[in-house]
Amino acid sequence: MAQITAMVATNVYRLSNLGNLAVGQWWRIHADGGMNDSQPVAEAWGLRSGIYTPRQLVEGFSPLLDAVVTRLGPDPPGTSPTRVRLLANVAANLATDTREATLRLSEPLDISRREIKQQATRIGKSLVQWAHESHAESFDPEMYLRSPCEGHLLLPSNVDLMFGDRSQPHLMQLFNEYMHQMVLLRDALLPFQNYEEVLIPVDRKARGIRHLESARSQFLAEVLTKHATQRGVVSYAKALLAPGLLRTASTGYGFQYAHGTVLPAFLAGGPTPLHLLQYIPAKLDTKVTDILFDYQFQDYYSAARVEIALGTQLAPFNPADFPPRVASPFKALKLSWLVALWTESRVSLSYDSSWTTENVSRSISVKSLVAIAILIWPHQNPPILAKVPKLLDR
Repeated sequence: MAQITAMVATNVYRLSNLGNLAVGQWWRIHADGGMNDSQPVAEAWGLRSGIYTPRQLVEGFSPLLDAVVTRLGPDPPGTSPTRVRLLANVAANLATDTREATLRLSEPLDISRREIKQQATRIGKSLVQWAHESHAESFDPEMYLRSPCEGHLLLPSNVDLMFGDRSQPHLMQLFNEYMHQMVLLRDALLPFQNYEEVLIPVDRKARGIRHLESARSQFLAEVLTKHATQRGVVSYAKALLAPGLLRTASTGYGFQYAHGTVLPAFLAGGPTPLHLLQYIPAKLDTKVTDILFDYQFQDYYSAARVEIALGTQLAPFNPADFPPRVASPFKALKLSWLVALWTESRVSLSYDSSWTTENVSRSISVKSLVAIAILIWPHQNPPILAKVPKLLDR
Protein backbone atom coordinates (compact mmCIF):
# COMPACT_ATOMS: atom_id res chain seq x y z
CA MET A 1 0.00 0.00 0.00
CA ALA A 2 1.36 3.43 -0.94
CA GLN A 3 2.09 5.87 1.84
CA ILE A 4 0.49 9.19 0.91
CA THR A 5 2.87 12.08 1.49
CA ALA A 6 1.87 15.34 3.16
CA MET A 7 0.52 17.92 0.72
CA VAL A 8 1.92 21.41 0.42
CA ALA A 9 -0.98 23.78 1.07
CA THR A 10 -0.09 26.12 -1.79
CA ASN A 11 0.06 23.30 -4.33
CA VAL A 12 -3.08 21.35 -3.50
CA TYR A 13 -5.43 20.35 -6.31
CA ARG A 14 -9.07 20.69 -5.26
CA LEU A 15 -12.34 19.68 -6.84
CA SER A 16 -14.26 22.95 -6.84
CA ASN A 17 -17.60 21.28 -7.52
CA LEU A 18 -17.23 18.89 -4.61
CA GLY A 19 -16.70 21.21 -1.68
CA ASN A 20 -13.07 21.94 -2.66
CA LEU A 21 -12.12 18.36 -1.82
CA ALA A 22 -8.32 17.98 -1.92
CA VAL A 23 -7.23 15.13 -4.19
CA GLY A 24 -3.48 15.61 -4.31
CA GLN A 25 -0.73 17.90 -5.52
CA TRP A 26 -0.89 19.76 -8.80
CA TRP A 27 1.21 17.81 -11.30
CA ARG A 28 2.25 19.97 -14.21
CA ILE A 29 3.95 18.13 -17.03
CA HIS A 30 4.69 19.23 -20.57
CA ALA A 31 3.26 17.05 -23.32
CA ASP A 32 6.29 16.93 -25.60
CA GLY A 33 4.53 15.13 -28.45
CA GLY A 34 7.63 12.98 -29.03
CA MET A 35 9.91 15.98 -29.57
CA ASN A 36 12.44 14.68 -27.03
CA ASP A 37 12.90 11.42 -28.94
CA SER A 38 15.58 12.02 -31.56
CA GLN A 39 15.91 8.41 -32.72
CA PRO A 40 14.66 7.65 -36.25
CA VAL A 41 11.44 5.68 -36.54
CA ALA A 42 11.75 2.09 -37.66
CA GLU A 43 9.17 2.34 -40.48
CA ALA A 44 8.14 4.89 -43.07
CA TRP A 45 5.75 6.32 -40.48
CA GLY A 46 5.50 6.02 -36.73
CA LEU A 47 5.12 7.96 -33.49
CA ARG A 48 8.15 8.86 -31.44
CA SER A 49 8.22 8.01 -27.74
CA GLY A 50 6.81 10.74 -25.55
CA ILE A 51 3.78 12.24 -23.84
CA TYR A 52 0.93 13.26 -26.14
CA THR A 53 -2.36 15.07 -25.86
CA PRO A 54 -5.11 13.65 -28.09
CA ARG A 55 -4.72 16.61 -30.43
CA GLN A 56 -0.98 15.98 -30.71
CA LEU A 57 -1.71 12.38 -31.67
CA VAL A 58 -4.00 13.56 -34.46
CA GLU A 59 -1.19 15.82 -35.64
CA GLY A 60 1.17 12.85 -35.46
CA PHE A 61 -1.12 10.86 -37.78
CA SER A 62 -1.30 13.65 -40.39
CA PRO A 63 1.77 12.60 -42.47
CA LEU A 64 -0.20 9.53 -43.56
CA LEU A 65 -3.08 11.66 -44.84
CA ASP A 66 -0.86 14.35 -46.34
CA ALA A 67 1.13 11.78 -48.31
CA VAL A 68 -2.08 10.37 -49.81
CA VAL A 69 -3.42 13.82 -50.72
CA THR A 70 -0.12 14.80 -52.34
CA ARG A 71 0.20 11.62 -54.41
CA LEU A 72 -3.41 11.85 -55.64
CA GLY A 73 -2.42 15.06 -57.36
CA PRO A 74 -4.38 18.21 -58.25
CA ASP A 75 -8.15 18.11 -57.92
CA PRO A 76 -10.13 18.14 -61.18
CA PRO A 77 -12.19 21.30 -61.81
CA GLY A 78 -15.55 21.36 -60.09
CA THR A 79 -14.69 18.72 -57.46
CA SER A 80 -14.28 19.00 -53.71
CA PRO A 81 -10.72 19.09 -52.35
CA THR A 82 -9.27 15.62 -51.85
CA ARG A 83 -8.39 16.30 -48.23
CA VAL A 84 -11.97 17.35 -47.47
CA ARG A 85 -13.34 14.21 -49.13
CA LEU A 86 -11.02 11.90 -47.21
CA LEU A 87 -11.77 13.56 -43.87
CA ALA A 88 -15.49 13.25 -44.63
CA ASN A 89 -14.79 9.54 -44.92
CA VAL A 90 -13.09 9.53 -41.51
CA ALA A 91 -16.07 11.41 -40.05
CA ALA A 92 -18.36 8.67 -41.36
CA ASN A 93 -16.07 6.01 -39.86
CA LEU A 94 -16.21 7.76 -36.47
CA ALA A 95 -19.98 8.26 -36.51
CA THR A 96 -22.27 5.72 -34.84
CA ASP A 97 -25.16 5.66 -37.30
CA THR A 98 -23.65 5.46 -40.79
CA ARG A 99 -22.94 2.61 -43.19
CA GLU A 100 -19.22 3.28 -42.65
CA ALA A 101 -19.42 3.42 -38.83
CA THR A 102 -16.84 1.36 -36.95
CA LEU A 103 -18.91 1.48 -33.75
CA ARG A 104 -22.54 1.24 -34.76
CA LEU A 105 -24.93 1.93 -31.88
CA SER A 106 -28.59 2.30 -32.79
CA GLU A 107 -31.55 3.00 -30.55
CA PRO A 108 -33.11 1.58 -28.48
CA LEU A 109 -30.10 1.49 -26.13
CA ASP A 110 -29.76 0.99 -22.41
CA ILE A 111 -28.38 3.92 -20.42
CA SER A 112 -24.82 2.59 -20.32
CA ARG A 113 -24.55 2.12 -24.08
CA ARG A 114 -26.29 5.43 -24.73
CA GLU A 115 -23.55 7.13 -22.71
CA ILE A 116 -20.90 5.42 -24.86
CA LYS A 117 -22.74 6.44 -28.04
CA GLN A 118 -22.91 10.09 -26.97
CA GLN A 119 -19.27 10.00 -25.92
CA ALA A 120 -18.21 8.49 -29.25
CA THR A 121 -20.07 11.21 -31.13
CA ARG A 122 -18.42 14.00 -29.12
CA ILE A 123 -14.94 12.57 -29.52
CA GLY A 124 -15.35 11.80 -33.21
CA LYS A 125 -16.34 15.37 -34.02
CA SER A 126 -13.35 16.72 -32.09
CA LEU A 127 -10.90 14.41 -33.86
CA VAL A 128 -12.18 15.37 -37.31
CA GLN A 129 -12.02 19.06 -36.45
CA TRP A 130 -8.43 18.70 -35.23
CA ALA A 131 -7.57 16.77 -38.39
CA HIS A 132 -8.89 19.61 -40.57
CA GLU A 133 -6.63 21.99 -38.62
CA SER A 134 -3.54 19.74 -38.71
CA HIS A 135 -0.93 19.53 -41.43
CA ALA A 136 2.36 17.69 -41.19
CA GLU A 137 5.39 19.95 -40.91
CA SER A 138 7.35 17.44 -42.94
CA PHE A 139 6.54 14.11 -44.55
CA ASP A 140 7.80 11.81 -47.25
CA PRO A 141 5.37 11.89 -50.19
CA GLU A 142 7.00 8.68 -51.44
CA MET A 143 6.40 6.77 -48.22
CA TYR A 144 5.30 3.17 -48.54
CA LEU A 145 3.64 1.31 -45.67
CA ARG A 146 2.03 -2.11 -45.58
CA SER A 147 -1.24 -1.80 -43.69
CA PRO A 148 -3.52 -4.84 -43.65
CA CYS A 149 -7.19 -4.15 -44.29
CA GLU A 150 -9.06 -3.43 -41.04
CA GLY A 151 -12.52 -3.45 -42.58
CA HIS A 152 -12.99 0.34 -42.50
CA LEU A 153 -15.38 1.24 -45.31
CA LEU A 154 -15.02 3.99 -47.89
CA LEU A 155 -17.81 6.37 -48.79
CA PRO A 156 -19.21 5.35 -52.20
CA SER A 157 -18.00 8.66 -53.64
CA ASN A 158 -14.45 7.91 -52.48
CA VAL A 159 -14.16 4.43 -53.98
CA ASP A 160 -13.24 5.79 -57.41
CA LEU A 161 -10.91 8.33 -55.79
CA MET A 162 -8.85 5.66 -54.04
CA PHE A 163 -9.05 2.95 -56.72
CA GLY A 164 -9.38 5.01 -59.91
CA ASP A 165 -6.88 6.44 -62.37
CA ARG A 166 -5.58 9.10 -59.95
CA SER A 167 -4.59 6.59 -57.29
CA GLN A 168 -1.88 3.98 -56.79
CA PRO A 169 -2.22 0.65 -54.95
CA HIS A 170 -0.19 1.63 -51.88
CA LEU A 171 -2.16 4.85 -51.27
CA MET A 172 -5.14 2.87 -50.04
CA GLN A 173 -2.87 1.21 -47.49
CA LEU A 174 -1.65 4.59 -46.22
CA PHE A 175 -5.22 5.84 -45.90
CA ASN A 176 -6.27 2.59 -44.25
CA GLU A 177 -3.57 3.11 -41.61
CA TYR A 178 -4.74 6.69 -41.08
CA MET A 179 -8.36 5.61 -40.63
CA HIS A 180 -7.36 2.85 -38.23
CA GLN A 181 -5.22 5.11 -36.04
CA MET A 182 -8.08 7.62 -35.79
CA VAL A 183 -10.55 4.89 -34.87
CA LEU A 184 -8.17 3.50 -32.23
CA LEU A 185 -7.78 6.97 -30.73
CA ARG A 186 -11.53 7.66 -30.67
CA ASP A 187 -12.16 4.39 -28.87
CA ALA A 188 -9.22 4.83 -26.48
CA LEU A 189 -10.71 8.13 -25.28
CA LEU A 190 -14.19 6.74 -24.63
CA PRO A 191 -13.64 6.29 -20.85
CA PHE A 192 -12.79 9.95 -20.23
CA GLN A 193 -15.31 12.74 -19.80
CA ASN A 194 -12.59 15.39 -20.30
CA TYR A 195 -10.90 13.38 -23.06
CA GLU A 196 -9.15 16.38 -24.61
CA GLU A 197 -7.05 16.90 -21.44
CA VAL A 198 -5.73 13.36 -21.01
CA LEU A 199 -1.94 12.95 -21.22
CA ILE A 200 -1.14 9.75 -23.11
CA PRO A 201 2.23 7.98 -22.94
CA VAL A 202 3.40 6.46 -26.22
CA ASP A 203 6.38 4.18 -26.77
CA ARG A 204 7.70 2.27 -29.75
CA LYS A 205 6.21 -1.10 -28.86
CA ALA A 206 3.77 -0.93 -31.77
CA ARG A 207 3.01 1.21 -34.82
CA GLY A 208 1.30 4.35 -33.57
CA ILE A 209 -1.22 3.26 -30.93
CA ARG A 210 -1.87 -0.22 -32.30
CA HIS A 211 -0.81 -1.64 -28.93
CA LEU A 212 -4.38 -0.82 -27.82
CA GLU A 213 -6.05 -3.19 -30.29
CA SER A 214 -6.47 -6.09 -27.87
CA ALA A 215 -7.88 -3.93 -25.05
CA ARG A 216 -10.17 -2.19 -27.54
CA SER A 217 -11.56 -5.48 -28.83
CA GLN A 218 -12.26 -6.68 -25.29
CA PHE A 219 -13.97 -3.44 -24.25
CA LEU A 220 -16.15 -3.14 -27.36
CA ALA A 221 -17.14 -6.81 -27.17
CA GLU A 222 -18.51 -6.13 -23.69
CA VAL A 223 -20.31 -2.96 -24.80
CA LEU A 224 -21.87 -4.50 -27.90
CA THR A 225 -22.84 -7.90 -26.51
CA LYS A 226 -23.79 -6.96 -22.93
CA HIS A 227 -23.46 -3.42 -21.60
CA ALA A 228 -20.78 -1.00 -20.46
CA THR A 229 -19.60 -1.59 -16.88
CA GLN A 230 -17.49 0.42 -14.46
CA ARG A 231 -14.99 -2.43 -14.34
CA GLY A 232 -14.67 -2.46 -18.13
CA VAL A 233 -14.28 1.32 -18.41
CA VAL A 234 -11.55 1.46 -15.73
CA SER A 235 -9.68 -1.50 -17.25
CA TYR A 236 -9.73 0.11 -20.69
CA ALA A 237 -8.45 3.39 -19.25
CA LYS A 238 -5.61 1.53 -17.55
CA ALA A 239 -4.66 -0.12 -20.85
CA LEU A 240 -4.13 3.36 -22.32
CA LEU A 241 -2.44 5.11 -19.40
CA ALA A 242 -1.15 2.56 -16.90
CA PRO A 243 -0.83 -0.91 -18.47
CA GLY A 244 1.24 -2.07 -15.51
CA LEU A 245 -1.89 -1.88 -13.33
CA LEU A 246 -3.74 -4.37 -15.54
CA ARG A 247 -1.97 -7.17 -13.71
CA THR A 248 -3.49 -6.29 -10.32
CA ALA A 249 -5.97 -8.70 -8.76
CA SER A 250 -8.64 -6.00 -8.47
CA THR A 251 -9.75 -3.49 -11.09
CA GLY A 252 -10.40 -0.67 -8.63
CA TYR A 253 -12.35 2.50 -9.30
CA GLY A 254 -9.46 4.79 -10.28
CA PHE A 255 -5.70 5.08 -10.36
CA GLN A 256 -2.67 7.33 -10.33
CA TYR A 257 -0.17 7.00 -13.17
CA ALA A 258 3.00 8.79 -14.21
CA HIS A 259 1.23 11.86 -15.58
CA GLY A 260 -1.82 12.39 -13.39
CA THR A 261 -4.77 10.77 -11.66
CA VAL A 262 -7.97 9.20 -12.97
CA LEU A 263 -11.12 9.14 -10.82
CA PRO A 264 -14.85 8.62 -11.42
CA ALA A 265 -16.12 11.69 -13.26
CA PHE A 266 -19.04 12.33 -10.91
CA LEU A 267 -16.52 13.63 -8.36
CA ALA A 268 -15.82 16.59 -10.64
CA GLY A 269 -19.43 17.78 -10.51
CA GLY A 270 -21.60 18.90 -13.39
CA PRO A 271 -23.96 16.49 -15.19
CA THR A 272 -23.65 13.17 -13.43
CA PRO A 273 -22.15 10.53 -15.75
CA LEU A 274 -22.80 6.83 -15.33
CA HIS A 275 -19.40 5.22 -15.86
CA LEU A 276 -17.12 7.89 -17.30
CA LEU A 277 -13.83 8.88 -15.69
CA GLN A 278 -12.11 12.23 -15.15
CA TYR A 279 -8.45 12.94 -15.81
CA ILE A 280 -6.99 15.14 -13.05
CA PRO A 281 -3.57 16.84 -13.34
CA ALA A 282 -2.60 15.85 -9.80
CA LYS A 283 -0.85 13.08 -7.87
CA LEU A 284 -1.55 11.79 -4.39
CA ASP A 285 2.00 10.55 -3.97
CA THR A 286 4.71 12.11 -6.09
CA LYS A 287 7.22 9.44 -5.04
CA VAL A 288 5.20 6.57 -6.52
CA THR A 289 4.32 6.18 -10.19
CA ASP A 290 1.31 3.85 -10.28
CA ILE A 291 -1.31 3.60 -7.52
CA LEU A 292 -4.58 1.67 -7.72
CA PHE A 293 -7.57 3.11 -5.86
CA ASP A 294 -9.55 0.09 -4.73
CA TYR A 295 -12.92 -0.43 -3.09
CA GLN A 296 -13.02 -1.19 0.61
CA PHE A 297 -15.47 -3.98 -0.16
CA GLN A 298 -15.27 -5.94 -3.41
CA ASP A 299 -18.94 -6.88 -2.99
CA TYR A 300 -21.27 -4.34 -1.42
CA TYR A 301 -23.26 -7.19 0.15
CA SER A 302 -20.29 -7.80 2.43
CA ALA A 303 -20.37 -4.24 3.81
CA ALA A 304 -21.74 -3.79 7.32
CA ARG A 305 -25.28 -2.46 7.52
CA VAL A 306 -25.65 0.87 9.31
CA GLU A 307 -28.77 1.89 11.17
CA ILE A 308 -30.06 5.26 10.03
CA ALA A 309 -31.06 7.37 13.01
CA LEU A 310 -34.53 8.87 13.28
CA GLY A 311 -34.85 12.38 11.96
CA THR A 312 -36.23 15.46 13.69
CA GLN A 313 -39.89 15.26 14.62
CA LEU A 314 -41.92 17.70 12.53
CA ALA A 315 -45.24 19.29 13.35
CA PRO A 316 -48.20 17.54 11.71
CA PHE A 317 -49.41 18.95 8.41
CA ASN A 318 -52.13 21.58 8.75
CA PRO A 319 -53.90 22.59 5.51
CA ALA A 320 -54.86 25.90 7.13
CA ASP A 321 -51.21 26.94 7.02
CA PHE A 322 -51.36 27.19 3.24
CA PRO A 323 -53.41 29.66 1.15
CA PRO A 324 -56.47 28.26 -0.63
CA ARG A 325 -56.14 27.30 -4.24
CA VAL A 326 -57.31 29.84 -6.80
CA ALA A 327 -60.14 28.57 -8.95
CA SER A 328 -58.85 27.88 -12.42
CA PRO A 329 -60.85 28.27 -15.63
CA PHE A 330 -58.97 25.20 -16.85
CA LYS A 331 -61.45 22.94 -15.06
CA ALA A 332 -64.31 24.44 -17.02
CA LEU A 333 -62.83 23.68 -20.42
CA LYS A 334 -64.38 20.95 -22.49
CA LEU A 335 -62.50 18.80 -24.96
CA SER A 336 -64.93 19.74 -27.71
CA TRP A 337 -64.08 23.42 -27.30
CA LEU A 338 -60.36 22.71 -27.49
CA VAL A 339 -60.78 20.59 -30.61
CA ALA A 340 -62.87 23.30 -32.23
CA LEU A 341 -60.34 25.97 -31.42
CA TRP A 342 -57.45 23.88 -32.71
CA THR A 343 -59.25 22.97 -35.95
CA GLU A 344 -60.32 26.55 -36.64
CA SER A 345 -57.22 28.57 -35.80
CA ARG A 346 -54.29 26.19 -35.20
CA VAL A 347 -53.58 27.90 -31.88
CA SER A 348 -51.46 26.12 -29.26
CA LEU A 349 -52.68 26.96 -25.75
CA SER A 350 -50.92 26.71 -22.41
CA TYR A 351 -52.06 27.69 -18.94
CA ASP A 352 -49.89 29.01 -16.13
CA SER A 353 -52.31 31.19 -14.14
CA SER A 354 -53.12 33.11 -17.36
CA TRP A 355 -53.91 31.99 -20.87
CA THR A 356 -51.36 32.64 -23.58
CA THR A 357 -51.22 31.86 -27.28
CA GLU A 358 -48.10 30.81 -29.06
CA ASN A 359 -47.00 29.31 -32.36
CA VAL A 360 -49.87 30.88 -34.28
CA SER A 361 -49.60 29.49 -37.78
CA ARG A 362 -52.46 31.54 -39.25
CA SER A 363 -54.61 34.50 -38.25
CA ILE A 364 -57.19 33.85 -35.55
CA SER A 365 -60.76 34.20 -36.68
CA VAL A 366 -63.28 36.31 -34.80
CA LYS A 367 -65.15 33.17 -33.79
CA SER A 368 -62.05 31.78 -32.14
CA LEU A 369 -61.43 35.01 -30.26
CA VAL A 370 -64.99 35.02 -29.01
CA ALA A 371 -64.75 31.37 -27.97
CA ILE A 372 -61.57 32.07 -26.02
CA ALA A 373 -63.26 35.05 -24.38
CA ILE A 374 -66.21 32.89 -23.33
CA LEU A 375 -63.91 30.28 -21.83
CA ILE A 376 -61.58 32.61 -19.99
CA TRP A 377 -63.20 35.90 -19.03
CA PRO A 378 -66.97 35.42 -18.50
CA HIS A 379 -66.61 35.94 -14.76
CA GLN A 380 -64.55 39.08 -15.34
CA ASN A 381 -66.34 40.60 -18.34
CA PRO A 382 -70.08 39.67 -18.28
CA PRO A 383 -71.03 42.34 -20.88
CA ILE A 384 -69.18 40.46 -23.60
CA LEU A 385 -71.81 37.71 -23.52
CA ALA A 386 -74.43 40.08 -24.83
CA LYS A 387 -72.43 40.58 -28.04
CA VAL A 388 -71.69 36.92 -28.68
CA PRO A 389 -74.64 36.08 -31.02
CA LYS A 390 -73.85 38.95 -33.38
CA LEU A 391 -70.14 38.13 -33.48
CA LEU A 392 -70.70 34.46 -34.14
CA ASP A 393 -72.83 35.31 -37.20
CA ARG A 394 -69.83 36.95 -38.90
